[in-house]
Amino acid sequence: MKKMLMFGIIFVCILLCIKLVTCIGRKHAYFQGQILYIDGEEYEETAGFYKESNTVISRTDNGFTIYEVVGDPEHNYVVARSFLDNYLHVKKNYAVDKTAIEGYFFEPGYGDFISGKEIIDIMKTLSESKEKVDIDNDLLMSGGNGEKRVYIKYYNDPVGKYCGGIIFDGKDYVYYNWDKKEAVLISKEILKKLKELGAF
Repeated sequence: MKKMLMFGIIFVCILLCIKLVTCIGRKHAYFQGQILYIDGEEYEETAGFYKESNTVISRTDNGFTIYEVVGDPEHNYVVARSFLDNYLHVKKNYAVDKTAIEGYFFEPGYGDFISGKEIIDIMKTLSESKEKVDIDNDLLMSGGNGEKRVYIKYYNDPVGKYCGGIIFDGKDYVYYNWDKKEAVLISKEILKKLKELGAF
């Protein structure tokens, strides 16, 4: 009987040690409305193109697990994931240097990242184009005919920011600039270059 009691006490101690070890180093996280707090740092929900790592930063009491974003060990961005949902959050007042563009992501895949002077010049040309076209609002809202969402990626920032989409309007390809809220015609020459670079 004493052996069983001693075994039970040792077993419970081992379980408590395991629980303690898994909790050490874990940051405290909780939601207050839409705002996520991790060890006193405030994070706001944001949108972007990112890759989530398997590194768990914390867990909340309401069932969310907080994960690190690939390429961001400083945790300027985190992903809050539950059974059904996942949300990207950014540290409040985190500023991105928007002067240095690294390249562009073309959905649907994270691997569809194109960098270099050529793609940066092409996207700059599209952003500054005067070949404006009217685009059907229903087509725009539906994502067009196989819209390719485009995300700009800056150096030293692991998350791509949505900047527009390439849409086929039934006749031509157009680039919808999210910031300017306008569509411009994509010339056959630029379309050919985009295909050669792997954007399609």
